[in-house]
Amino acid sequence: GYRVYCPTLPGHRGSAGPLKEYSLETFGGWLVDYVDAHCEESPLLVGHSLGGHISLQALAQRPDLVSGLVLYGTPPLTNPISGAPFLPVPELATFESSSIDEKMARELMVKLYSSEYTLQSFELDDLRGSEKHFRTTFLTNLTPDKFVDEVQTLKTTLLPVLCLHGNLDGVVNPDYLTTLGAENENLFHHNRVHFLNGGHNLHRDPMSKDEFNHKILRFVQELSEHHKTETFITQLSSRPPLH
Repeated sequence: GYRVYCPTLPGHRGSAGPLKEYSLETFGGWLVDYVDAHCEESPLLVGHSLGGHISLQALAQRPDLVSGLVLYGTPPLTNPISGAPFLPVPELATFESSSIDEKMARELMVKLYSSEYTLQSFELDDLRGSEKHFRTTFLTNLTPDKFVDEVQTLKTTLLPVLCLHGNLDGVVNPDYLTTLGAENENLFHHNRVHFLNGGHNLHRDPMSKDEFNHKILRFVQELSEHHKTETFITQLSSRPPLH
């Protein structure tokens, strides 16, 4: 079996406490400290959306930290940011709001799933319960001095990196990911982005969650041939991706 850790990110509902600053750099440092405190062996990081960016920042800060990465809903960023990693989604402005009502939360959350999914009340509560200081300062802290170039990190790491993307994802630009993989040989595992039939939240979308689990477990089996690992760190705001 596997040991799976599902930490709640600082600034999110149910987290242990706030960070002094909400930036990719400080989030990466928080994850390094979390792994050091909880894991006796190098874990496989499973990073979703913001969690994928945080995982890449942690890897840049400590290249020996983990045994591999799974990224989904995460377009690796250059520094300074170039290209178009994300699609133009007006609803994403909700993340910067000082307060979020149910209507705003619902309009944003429907962008994260295929039409087959029924939103759960806890998902709306999680979004509305995130810390105001996190929402209103994180994007303003997305400056070149506060995060490491994630594409360069992927270019230089020797670790296997599985990149998954939902072909119905309404947030991440698929052309950006495809171009990134085509222009940088061996950036991702098996030299490609794996497209699944689902939305941004592949782990919960009924159209993709079974294939999502299959892809990750297959990756782990391949990984174990070279580096035995029985520990996962799943990097989500609140709920685990493995069912």
